[in-house]
Amino acid sequence: MLNEIALKYLEAYNSVESKQKKTGKTIIEFPLASYQEEANNLFTFFDDSYFLDFKLYLSKHNRFADFPEHRHNFIEINYVLRGSSTQKVNGEDVYLQEGDILLMNQGCTHSLKRLEENDLLINLAFSFKSLDLYWLEELEPAHAYILNFLIHDPEKGSNQYIIFNGRSNPDVLTIFDSIINKYFTGVHFSKSIIYSYFDILMMELLSNTEADIREPLALGKNNLFNLFLDLNKNFRSITLAGLAQKYGYHKNYLSKLIKKICSQTFSEIVTEKRLERAAFLLTYTQLSIQDILEDINLNNRGYFYEAFKKKFGMTPFEFRKSTHQAASEQNFLDK
Repeated sequence: MLNEIALKYLEAYNSVESKQKKTGKTIIEFPLASYQEEANNLFTFFDDSYFLDFKLYLSKHNRFADFPEHRHNFIEINYVLRGSSTQKVNGEDVYLQEGDILLMNQGCTHSLKRLEENDLLINLAFSFKSLDLYWLEELEPAHAYILNFLIHDPEKGSNQYIIFNGRSNPDVLTIFDSIINKYFTGVHFSKSIIYSYFDILMMELLSNTEADIREPLALGKNNLFNLFLDLNKNFRSITLAGLAQKYGYHKNYLSKLIKKICSQTFSEIVTEKRLERAAFLLTYTQLSIQDILEDINLNNRGYFYEAFKKKFGMTPFEFRKSTHQAASEQNFLDK
């Protein structure tokens, strides 16, 4: 939720909005050195002027006038804080409603229709090369292809964008609002806090939020994203045949596709998720092994013991003992 200072700042007219409301004509407020206008009236914005002191650039999109077609050599996020926004992205009409988050790769072209009084659209820009995106290394194999989106070279052509349904994950909206609060109030350590929030925001978007991926000539990417999201959430009961039927793939083709993208088979991914869940329950609960097996929907106790020891280097009993002992020692040191 936005604090009062940030909300008042965003609702108030700035000088550009005041002029645009009077004339209805677009004002390009950015320094001339930050963009160039090409022969086809397409504007290209460059990162040199945006990330001098801060690795993230956040702004309110000015209301009351259309904004012409343009592109950037950095990655941009549009967040509909309130109201709606109608845009054209890579030549496609896009309608965003409150809570929607549009993530555009560098090289995407887009234009925006006029925002009205009650519309608030937030721009968040960043350059892949300027941020320490360590969390990308922690992406599960099922989401690893998102890395290709973020580091894509626009000269090679694929210019993707993703529309996230923020309403499907309230944590995303809370985190984004927190970034806005810190950015516009300038509290102590605000930069460090914002960088931390940003990392969490991206991890939540990429792993826990419904999404619609758009990429020219790349039919099926949207299906794949939601397929992997489905796999992550429903690993206890999901089957390869069920996934294939739900997302319109042949079972054998989907099996090979998952292996190609993740370097793991479907069964290996599901087993890994079950083992990680079991490790969590062993660490933070007193559930019996039988109860844990029921929780992760695994019937073969012998297979569970063998797979667990292979992954963690110890039996479930030894794992629980070691984690509880480590916690006890830490509690002792904290006293």
